[in-house]
Amino acid sequence: MPGAHLRRLQARACLRGLHPAPPEHARVLELGCGAGALLLPLALEYPDAAFIGCDLADQVLADTRARAQTLCLENIDLRATDLSAIDASWGRFDYILCHDVFSWVAPGTQRRILDILARHLAPHGVAYVSHDALPGWHLHEVARQMMRHHTRHLADFRQKVAQARAMLSMAAEVQDQDPGAYASLIRDEYMLMSRVPDEQLYHLISEPQHHPLYFHEFVDALGAAGLQWLGEAGPGAGSADFPDAVQDFLDQSAPLERQQYTDFLGNRSMRQAMVCHADLRLHQEPDPALFRAMWIGLTAGIGHGPLCSADAGVNRALHRLDAARPRPLPYASLFDARDDASLAFMLKAFGSGAIDATLTPFGVSGRIDDYPRVSPLARLDAREHGQVTSQTFAPVSLHDLNRFVVALLDGSRDRAALVAAVADHQMQHRPAPALRLDAAGAAQDASALTDACLRHARDNALLLGDGTPRRV
Repeated sequence: MPGAHLRRLQARACLRGLHPAPPEHARVLELGCGAGALLLPLALEYPDAAFIGCDLADQVLADTRARAQTLCLENIDLRATDLSAIDASWGRFDYILCHDVFSWVAPGTQRRILDILARHLAPHGVAYVSHDALPGWHLHEVARQMMRHHTRHLADFRQKVAQARAMLSMAAEVQDQDPGAYASLIRDEYMLMSRVPDEQLYHLISEPQHHPLYFHEFVDALGAAGLQWLGEAGPGAGSADFPDAVQDFLDQSAPLERQQYTDFLGNRSMRQAMVCHADLRLHQEPDPALFRAMWIGLTAGIGHGPLCSADAGVNRALHRLDAARPRPLPYASLFDARDDASLAFMLKAFGSGAIDATLTPFGVSGRIDDYPRVSPLARLDAREHGQVTSQTFAPVSLHDLNRFVVALLDGSRDRAALVAAVADHQMQHRPAPALRLDAAGAAQDASALTDACLRHARDNALLLGDGTPRRV
């Protein structure tokens, strides 16, 4: 989940006036760490930081420990324990992560999570708590309950997932030609769930507890625990491109009220909340001087919505950022320090989620090096299941040949070696009629396929930059 990266949490907290610890030397706790989708890439990136993860799923934790051992990670401690066991002996943490847990536990456990944040966050510590949000989840719940009812007597993983998909497919087929609101809802849910991985769908239909919250309910719960809402983690975490009259109404609303109205108007179904202690005084708006010192990158397309500008200088900067993707650029290399109009535009784009900003750049390459490489974790995941984490913390699904190529990118092979490996792989997996290709044709085919896979890795922020530490 991109918003949970420590680099982004640090930057957003600093813009609001906090002074969290640099990720390079931080203490980090994750509640409900599961398979280590967050902790493993962070521990790999920050070898001098300390990471603790806790979860009740013993077998899942055993698998995660095995993966950490494969990656030679010595800065991660995985504990099979209940939340009630987290006491003063655990100490304080600069960052506490709780992803995809809060909405799936009982209200009492939700209060326990917030109590842990209040007691174990460092004075300027930052917590990340993702939760399902209302009103958007009212609509998703229709499909969830439909699938839960249909699969309620099934225990086998594959059978349960297959029947859940079949139920939603049948509902979409029945509603296919109906122009009504319910039909539109079912069709949308069918399209959405068809892109959800089997493991995520199984979790969705198997968990009995589900408690999504309105934003104001979450804020009230934070206040009761001695905490406050610091901001939305993003990127892509702002309001939609509302009409001017609506935007004027939002601009005139109090900050927290503005967030709730944005959820109502945009039908938000998930939030990535940043949380800190309630006694800290926050800047109402991001610190402009600090923003000018940051690295910025695009998270949205240019030329529409929050990234549509009539200013020629801003447009030139946006096109430079677009050309640099997935790398960010220093703000100072794009704008003059005295250009307040451009600053106002970029801050607004940052608030809408169209711009990402960090104090230090991600270790990602925007070009294909002579000896391209990805992280050891990306190679491991490519070999095992094809769902990898990018250098910007986004999930990337790899299929077939992309998996094969990414697993090879350890920095020891140049393009010629990769082409040879792809040619051999294709010959072994090519359908029989295609074996009639002569050697020249096979080599040409492998060359084009290799280039396509390398471009895919580059465009999805998998390739490591030159300044990224080598860990093989």
